Amino acid sequence: MNKKNLVIIIQSEIAGASKYVRDLVENLDEAIFQINLIYNPKFADSAFIKSIFLNKHVVYIPIEEMTREINLKKDLSAFRKINQWMRENKPDIVYCLSSKAGVLGRLAAKRNKINRVYYNPLAYSFMSKGEFSKKQKYLFITIEKFLSRYATTKTIVESEGEKEAAISVGLDREDKFLIIKNAMKDMSLPNKEKIRQKENFPINAYIIGTISRLSEQKNPILFMDIAVKLLKKYPDIHFVWIGDGPLEDEVKNYAKRLGIDSYISFLGYRDDSAILAASFDAYMSTSLYEGLPYSLMESIRVGVPLFVSNVIGNNEVVLPNKNGHLFELGSQNIEEDFSKFKAWQQKNSDENIRQTFLDNFSMDKFIEKTTQELLK
Repeated sequence: MNKKNLVIIIQSEIAGASKYVRDLVENLDEAIFQINLIYNPKFADSAFIKSIFLNKHVVYIPIEEMTREINLKKDLSAFRKINQWMRENKPDIVYCLSSKAGVLGRLAAKRNKINRVYYNPLAYSFMSKGEFSKKQKYLFITIEKFLSRYATTKTIVESEGEKEAAISVGLDREDKFLIIKNAMKDMSLPNKEKIRQKENFPINAYIIGTISRLSEQKNPILFMDIAVKLLKKYPDIHFVWIGDGPLEDEVKNYAKRLGIDSYISFLGYRDDSAILAASFDAYMSTSLYEGLPYSLMESIRVGVPLFVSNVIGNNEVVLPNKNGHLFELGSQNIEEDFSKFKAWQQKNSDENIRQTFLDNFSMDKFIEKTTQELLK
């Protein structure tokens, strides 16, 4: 069997997107695929960079002009480079990840008459409930609709909610979308006490953590507002935020104004976040929307229960009464919601929570299903 020449295109700024690419690169069968990766090296995180040196069978094509923000000069330059690479290398399969790569990559594939073109938005931008204006969302939907219908073999989405969102705005026929849930490999359980000592977390505190970018999508201001309310009832709580982002200074200043900065550890970006998650007693997310978040999977993998917003993506990882609790973003009774969560947690073991990871997010199934689709 001749190898299929596969090119994966990613802008690679978002941590979840970086993780998704690493899973593909590290687990797709190199006897079946010749993997090429077009990416922006400026936004490659340390874990991504490490994977580059570990995977010698991958051809890496850095394009610094491919940025998340709309910049016509850089976008045109990136398109020309992607188009030139495709013209010279004639890939059998193109797989574009995230919106910017999805636009540039699919247009270049269309121009080069490539027949197998896949796209994964890694959470559609128009799903946001507050990050973009109505005009911006309309523009996003119009672009996605055109590219889905005229330049895409199939769109791979991470959750049922994401598929329903695409169909509800008329992007394309239902059969143009395929759900392949994210996954990750299992790991041995780290020692909670040792992590807390190393990171100078309060040893005996009840730690609520999150692993998220400090961005509008992750809704960190609401996280701080909830922290204030919970601390009034549970003064032994300590919060941990792992991740950086454009709102970092604003959020830190807001926490200081609220008088809770001494109860929150901001760790910035960490490539060992999967290990640090084991130090949490609970994971909290206030996201406005998600694809299928890796951070939630990382938490249940180490037996940490979820207390997260009831939005697309989150609500497909949380199994109520099995691994966590969903709350509404506009809840006026968040303290009561959390009290119910803690009462449930006391009756459930870490092993039961961890089992929901083992049962639902197998890496083998993820790679098998992805491979089958790419080879059709």
